[in-house]
Amino acid sequence: MIRSAVRVFKRNIEHIAKLPELFYGGHLLRKFRKDQETTYIVCPFGIGDTLFVAMLIRAFKDHHNKKKVCLIVKENHRNLPDFFDSVDTKIVSNKAVKALALYARELNVFTSDNFRYGHFIQFGWPEPGQLLGVKNINLIDIYKACVLNIPNSARFEYPNVCVSQQEFITYKSEYGKYDKVVLLMPYAVTIQRLDLEFWEKLAQYYLENGCTVFTNVKDDSEQPIQGTLGVNLPLKELFVVSRNFKWKCIALRSGICDLLAFSDIELITIYENEISRAAWNMENLQLPNRCMKDFVLNGNVSIEENIEKLVNIECG
Repeated sequence: MIRSAVRVFKRNIEHIAKLPELFYGGHLLRKFRKDQETTYIVCPFGIGDTLFVAMLIRAFKDHHNKKKVCLIVKENHRNLPDFFDSVDTKIVSNKAVKALALYARELNVFTSDNFRYGHFIQFGWPEPGQLLGVKNINLIDIYKACVLNIPNSARFEYPNVCVSQQEFITYKSEYGKYDKVVLLMPYAVTIQRLDLEFWEKLAQYYLENGCTVFTNVKDDSEQPIQGTLGVNLPLKELFVVSRNFKWKCIALRSGICDLLAFSDIELITIYENEISRAAWNMENLQLPNRCMKDFVLNGNVSIEENIEKLVNIECG
């Protein structure tokens, strides 16, 4: 009986701790209701999730006869709404994203007259995520059907990533001096990280073959692979630099891969096993990059054998 009382007490404490965020989320929704011309969509998950919402906004507006759309995004996603002309405004705030997401989940308010929760987590069994890979259903299909309620035939908008002449000159002076660049992206949120030895030996191969090798890192919590140079490129800069200076990117599957799939760079996306690839594979998304390939690690062979197979992949 005492243990039961303790559990109830802990749950109550947890609910009380959430109250400030819940109140803030409710305050934002009340504020949004005063602007019925605009639909507000919160994007609480990863880069790829925000990208899929943004690239379908034009179709969403056409299908639902919506005048304006505002995306509420995390601070590290601040550039993504700018890549799409159909997104009218944005709110960049980790606090707002967290509060709105919590309010939606706790009070089961995933849609209203002019508000949408920009992810498919709100659905019960079978969760849309469990449909990935079944009969070639992909993430874009799920966002169309379950998040934005638009026809599967709806077409997505391509990102329009523009830079000023001065920005390009800056990028060129910093990165244009390198020949044969390979960018390693070993870190991801939703996919289990690979053995560090794999990345170290992969980097060693390219270094021995005269390449400059970078590791994409977001902050001090992510270290460059041994022998490589660490770079922390905002999404806009990463897209422009990799595209214009013909970088080769080798990445553990993450949302950044979805953005780079709109470029024409050489992109190899790594999966730890066939189950992971079946759910998240890039080739099934039918995005415009014709120079990208999926690579599934073979757990029955050595790291060296996996690397030998990977480096001999011909993209395009």
